[in-house]
Amino acid sequence: MLTDRIFTTGFSRRIGLFLAMLLALSLIVGVVFFFGSSPVWYGYVVGEDRKIYMVNLDSGEVEWVSRAFDQIGRPNSLEINRRDSILYVGSDSMGFRPLDYVPLLAVRLNETADIVFESYVEPFEDLPMTSFGMRSSSAVIWLCMNPAAEVLYVGYVGDRELTTIVDPLTGEAIGRLDIPVLKQYEISPDGTEAAVIYPSGSRVSSNGDVREWPGGVTTRSLVTGETVMPLMELEDNQGLNPPWAQLRDNLVYVGNHRSIGVYDRESGEQLSKYDFIDENFRTGYSVQNYATQIPGRDDVVMSFGNYVTVFDPITAEVKSRTYIGDGDMLITEVVVTDKPLIPAD
Repeated sequence: MLTDRIFTTGFSRRIGLFLAMLLALSLIVGVVFFFGSSPVWYGYVVGEDRKIYMVNLDSGEVEWVSRAFDQIGRPNSLEINRRDSILYVGSDSMGFRPLDYVPLLAVRLNETADIVFESYVEPFEDLPMTSFGMRSSSAVIWLCMNPAAEVLYVGYVGDRELTTIVDPLTGEAIGRLDIPVLKQYEISPDGTEAAVIYPSGSRVSSNGDVREWPGGVTTRSLVTGETVMPLMELEDNQGLNPPWAQLRDNLVYVGNHRSIGVYDRESGEQLSKYDFIDENFRTGYSVQNYATQIPGRDDVVMSFGNYVTVFDPITAEVKSRTYIGDGDMLITEVVVTDKPLIPAD
């Protein structure tokens, strides 16, 4: 009958419309979830026990601990290759094993912590064996990854030239720079320049004299090491930005491992300043001379003694604090990634 056909057609249209609306709603929810959800960030440190610790920075839980690496001496610097999930551990000698260690160790961040390479990249040529059958080596003192240029910068104790450029996948030395390249620097998006940015400050010498300096910005080439933009002194700290961008985050400046200052980059206004003596931090000192920014968030993370501490740099409110290891074991600086452990090879 005609009425049955009309009813059936109308019902089918209503069902079709309902399904279309349901599909559209599902897409909207999916987009909101995908773009609105915040990733989980993980912090990595290495302890004096020569183990790698992975901390969930949201929950504050230690989610994974590696085996102890005999190759590591006293760990004193850390860097991460987020794209390839590789952790770089720099170390120097320990008192009871002054020579038998690898200054630069690269470890794959998977459950079995596979070694990517062991490197004695300073100097370029092979280093001689000592009379004790151990390898002579120069201690690593700092590491910095340049993701855009896909290179790792390595600083060594007593190095005549300040930076060795290393292939981050092989450990091969591929170049030199006569300038340091530190994590505190801002690296340009194309990876060719680094900006050194600092606020004004003062220091009292041992004889009581007060030395003051204004804030400043300068840039250097990561290709030649030459100065690209001479030092520009800033009036009232206004313009604490690299020349290629107006950064949205505040400048978080750690002074002498013991204090922190937070500045609005554009106006130069000091938003906060305090020492690391509050019981929240459990120490008056940090091995880090910079604050590790958690990307996409206002919070930063630093190591204090053997605690990994996530906090608001303006209010000093502690968001999570994670105890690492046993006793008074010191740990390295904290490096972060949003990737969980990858499957073992």
